[in-house]
Amino acid sequence: MFLALAITRLASVREGCAVTAPPKEFNHFLRKATVFVIEHGDGGTVGVNLMKPTMLTIGEAAGVQGAIGENTLYEGGEAGGRGVLMIHAVQDLEGAKQIGDSGIFVGGLKAAVERVAIGRNHPSDFKFFFNYVKWPKGQLDQDVQSGRWTPFDLPHDLILHQDDDGRPTDLWNKIHRPQ
Repeated sequence: MFLALAITRLASVREGCAVTAPPKEFNHFLRKATVFVIEHGDGGTVGVNLMKPTMLTIGEAAGVQGAIGENTLYEGGEAGGRGVLMIHAVQDLEGAKQIGDSGIFVGGLKAAVERVAIGRNHPSDFKFFFNYVKWPKGQLDQDVQSGRWTPFDLPHDLILHQDDDGRPTDLWNKIHRPQ
């Protein structure tokens, strides 16, 4: 497992990294977006926009009960159907699958609800998304090679941060700030 301690620019895309949109992205949904890559391979690339909170909680949208149900639901992208996914950094969560070697996991909702209920984890350990961003096979790689999108390793706290103040570009700006 890899644990990024700082924002590190990468040469190519892989599962578990984040990619940032170009400064002049014309798709309003992806303007100054930071997308966490969940799948990258023969089926194309799937990721979630990390900083697009909705007005709904996961409890309101999907009926998730308990304290975790108060978590904000994020709009992960424009593709997809009715599915919701949960990411986190809880290594021993039953039903979860690690994304690449990032130390970020997807899945394990039932176990997460139980662990929050008994105080083993805090609700903010888990971040929820509906829908996702999708690129056809090879498209994101081409976009990275041409300099449109830029891949980074990010620390877990930036990936899992739940900032609901309505400023989704803050993460993009933080990543692109001169170090």
